[in-house]
Amino acid sequence: MRARARSGGDASYLRDLQGYDSNDVHLPDFGNTSPEFTRPNRGLRVWLPLHLHGIAAFRDALDEKLELAQHAYHALQQLAQIRVFPEPDLSIIAFYCRSANGNSAEEDIATEELVRYVNGSGHVFLATTRIHERTVARIAILNVRTTAAVIEDTLSMIGAFVTEKASAAQGKFA
Repeated sequence: MRARARSGGDASYLRDLQGYDSNDVHLPDFGNTSPEFTRPNRGLRVWLPLHLHGIAAFRDALDEKLELAQHAYHALQQLAQIRVFPEPDLSIIAFYCRSANGNSAEEDIATEELVRYVNGSGHVFLATTRIHERTVARIAILNVRTTAAVIEDTLSMIGAFVTEKASAAQGKFA
């Protein structure tokens, strides 16, 4: 078996459990095999924590991420230079930089610069996508290690960028 090949045995799909004769009862050494040796067992990764921690822990963690997304959404709405897409149903917030004249090419460039600025910190990662022919930045609050402090740092970096950009451009932003 491939599993045995990876774990130090001869494989060839165990060649009918090599190493025994007709009078022998030979079982594989289960210490050398596990679900991970055959194929990813994603169900086990969910089942075990559910049984160890219970469903309430998962609900609490999901609720926390949804609340962080709501907080980020409302904080971004307060920045005049940022246009936020409709309120998130889940934990992903989409937004872009606004320009005074509404030039989408300038807004796309500013949004890409914002993402490079925030990602350059090495602490968080914003992603971009295209929605309705516009470059859009996204905050995805998915990781269990994402805390309110991480979101506050991200919002601070976004605020610092738009403040710097607005003062440097003198009127490029709305």
